[in-house]
Amino acid sequence: MKQKLKMVRNDATTRITTTGLNPEKLITKKVGKRKNSFNSYIKKMIKFQSPETTVNRDALGVFENILKELRNDLTDEMFNFADRRKTIKLDDVKFATKRLFPGQLGREASLYASEAVTRYIASKKEIEHEQK
Repeated sequence: MKQKLKMVRNDATTRITTTGLNPEKLITKKVGKRKNSFNSYIKKMIKFQSPETTVNRDALGVFENILKELRNDLTDEMFNFADRRKTIKLDDVKFATKRLFPGQLGREASLYASEAVTRYIASKKEIEHEQK
C-alpha cells in the first residue's frame, strides 16, 4: 500500500506528513533561510591576516556591498567579452579582470583569476574521473 507524502512549508519549518499515519509521528525539520553572503569569508580572511582584530556589523555590511558590486561588474564584463557564446572561457575572465582593475592590480587579479579557473577545471575533471 503506497502512502501519499504531503509537505507543508512555513517560514521556519518544513513538516512532512504521510496520510494514514498517526499524527503523533509527525516529522518536523527546521529549515533556515539561506543568504548569499560573504560575511563568513570576510571574517575568516580578517582572522587570517590579524587574529586579534574583530569587525563590527556595519563594516561587514560595507565589505559585503563592495564584494557584491565587484562580482556584478566582473560578471557583466565577462558576458560582454563572451558575446553570444553560451560558455565563458578563461580569456574572458582574464580580459574582464584586466579591464575592471587598473595597472598592476589588474595583472595580479588576472593571474589569480586564471589560477582559480584552472584549479576549478582540474577539480571537475578529477571528480568526473572518480565517478567513472
